[in-house]
Amino acid sequence: MTTKFQLVVEQGPRLGQAFPLKDSIIIIGRDPMADVSLPDPEVSRQHARMARDEQGDYKIQDLGSTNGTFINGQRLGGEAQTLRTGQVILLGSSVMLRYEHVVEAESVNAAAGIVAVAGETAVANPSLSPMVETPPKPEGAPQISALDPSPLYTSEPAAPPLASLPDEGKRPFVPAGLSEHEKQQQRTITWIIVAAALLILCCCIFSLTAWYWWGDPLMEALGLY
Repeated sequence: MTTKFQLVVEQGPRLGQAFPLKDSIIIIGRDPMADVSLPDPEVSRQHARMARDEQGDYKIQDLGSTNGTFINGQRLGGEAQTLRTGQVILLGSSVMLRYEHVVEAESVNAAAGIVAVAGETAVANPSLSPMVETPPKPEGAPQISALDPSPLYTSEPAAPPLASLPDEGKRPFVPAGLSEHEKQQQRTITWIIVAAALLILCCCIFSLTAWYWWGDPLMEALGLY
C-alpha cells in the first residue's frame, strides 16, 4: 500500500526533506531513533507523537516538550489534534513541518492509462480528432509549390564594405620599450654616478675638516710659517 501522507521540512535541519508517514504511530524528536529525527536544540528527544485513527487521518499530540508544539500558530495542549492537509507544524521556534497528502501511485498509473487509451483511440479513428481549418490566403500572396525547393526570397543583403586598412608606409613610428636588461643597466649606471658624487663630496668634507684642525701645525712643521 502506498503512503498517503508525509511531513516536509520547510525550516530547520534537513530542509526540504520529506518524511513518508507509513506506520500507525510516528514519533517526532531529536532522538536519532525517532521516526522523524530532527537534530535541533529547540526539539526535545521525544517532542511529539502522531497516531493514525480509524478514518486514516493522523492526530498529533505534544509529549511534554520543553519548547512546545504549534499547529498553524496555536500551541497544543495535552489532547491530540487531528491534522488537515496543508497545516504547518512548528516545533519550538526553529523547526517547521508541513503536513501534506501524497497522491497514490495506483491512481496516477490509472489516469495515465486512461490518457494513453484515449490517445490510441484518436489515432486509430481520425474522424474523432477535431478538424483544423486552413485559413484562406490573402489576395496577392505568392503561391508556393510544395515541390519547388527554391526559397521565397532569393535576394541576399549586400555585405557591408570592409574598412580600409591604413597604409603601412604612413603608420607612425612607435618606439619600442626598453628591455629588462637595458633597464637594469640604466639603474646600475645611475647608482655608480650617485656613489661617485657621494665619494667626492666626502673627500671634500674630510679635506676641509683636516685643514681646519691640523692646517696650522702642518704648516709650522713644514716651515712655511
